[in-house]
Amino acid sequence: RNVPALKLIRRKPSFEEIVEAVRSQVGERGADFRNWCLLACQDFGGYALNEIGDRYGMAASAVSQSNRRLRARIFREFTMKDILTKIGKRLGVEC
Repeated sequence: RNVPALKLIRRKPSFEEIVEAVRSQVGERGADFRNWCLLACQDFGGYALNEIGDRYGMAASAVSQSNRRLRARIFREFTMKDILTKIGKRLGVEC
């Protein structure tokens, strides 16, 4: 299976679709909500760190650090992995 070729033809979810998918799973709990949005934009939207940073008023390095920290939490807490999977399913993207 040629996954890179599939990624080229797959429609990328918009920022708004990603925000709505995150909102449906985690609500709007301040920093947690924003951090989930940042991670989902990178993982499910395929957006570059610069694009995400511009959207949220952050430097690309801050987006990267936030995503790294959230991934570490997801690795430690099984219930958070379930949230990530549900966000991906809502967007029609596999984790």
